[in-house]
Amino acid sequence: MKAEEGGCTRILRRGFCDLTAMKRFSMALLTSAINWGCSGDSPPDPATYHQTDSDGVTIVLSTRPNWPETGGWQLAAEPTLRIGEVEGAAEYLFSRVADTRMIHDTVILVADGRSNELRFFDTSGRFLYSVGREGEGPGEFEYLFGLPNCYGDSIVAADISDRLSIFTNSGEFVRVVQAYSSPLRQISPYQFACGGEGLTVVNGWGSAMTDPEDRFFRSFSHVYIGSVDGGAQVDLGEFIASERWGTQSGGVITGSRPHPFGRQTRLAVAEGKVYVGTSESHEVRVYDPDGVLQRLIRWEGDDLTLNSDVADEYFEFEIQRAPPGARPGMRREFGDMTLPGTRPAYSELMVDAVGNLWVWEFDPMRDATQRWLVFGREGVWLGRVTFPPRHTVTEILDDKVVAVATDDLGVETVVVYELIK
Repeated sequence: MKAEEGGCTRILRRGFCDLTAMKRFSMALLTSAINWGCSGDSPPDPATYHQTDSDGVTIVLSTRPNWPETGGWQLAAEPTLRIGEVEGAAEYLFSRVADTRMIHDTVILVADGRSNELRFFDTSGRFLYSVGREGEGPGEFEYLFGLPNCYGDSIVAADISDRLSIFTNSGEFVRVVQAYSSPLRQISPYQFACGGEGLTVVNGWGSAMTDPEDRFFRSFSHVYIGSVDGGAQVDLGEFIASERWGTQSGGVITGSRPHPFGRQTRLAVAEGKVYVGTSESHEVRVYDPDGVLQRLIRWEGDDLTLNSDVADEYFEFEIQRAPPGARPGMRREFGDMTLPGTRPAYSELMVDAVGNLWVWEFDPMRDATQRWLVFGREGVWLGRVTFPPRHTVTEILDDKVVAVATDDLGVETVVVYELIK
């Protein structure tokens, strides 16, 4: 749009304006106004960002948030709804909540990982019914881990056994599809995202550690765009799956876990756009369904250099949270841990119900206030929204946010906050 505006301005200075260019510029303004109207905010201040084009790729670089320091969106101080109990009926006791989904603003669906159940509640928090259980048959789950929002008229439940179970919005089982395996059979995806009319993106666990002398390593995986119903897949190439730390037992490497300061590739899908971010820098890539890179969203963020003071603060925090008997072993483990030179820029990507991209800024401290960056539909950085600590955000709607809150005892509750704009 800025290129069109600049071109038309140059022509006007000569006393005339090409009609076709003016039409394109007017349509760009109209489209932008519609998009910003849908996102619930006014058009961005041009002084806060730069937009350029390079070989068909739009690069949006935000130098600062568009919202004023004292303005912008915010989360209500207290939730309007809380579902879950410390003690009580089994349907209100949650453990390893995998995901939630708001259905037509009238039903809240909770995927409870421990019971492998889909539990339905009304908007007052009253339990309605549940479907699903542990197993390998139709409508059953081996390890329920998500509710990707693939279709507006269906529930899609992701199971770790390389399958998606599809239900009606009322919970009636429809069918199972094998949707997130790749040509390389990278089943059990490290991350899977779905949106729009069944558009999917997936990356696998990646390559295994091969050097037993180096406990810190990078796992790489290809990222694929596909669809719930199968068909051709597009290979976006190889990305970091995660940076990991090898675990030992008896002096032998027995496995690995994500490094506390390791980068991971994060994925999101909405409105025919696929978002891919490696968290190595303040950048998110946006692809179309054919795998063509359309946009680079960039912003000027904090220095990502990882210094030992930040790491030591995190290590000491985790040690003090542990039982006294476990602390000496944790000190040895942390003392041996290799640190990468930089920390991740962010931990998660989400797209809200009106097409804004939300980016959770990385902070290893689990008791820290969460800071989420909000980018408009055109990729411009709008501002920050803070969330309480120990909350896992599961869905961001136009005027509310759904999350899973975990207390000091590890008890999980599903909470709904008003999003004040």
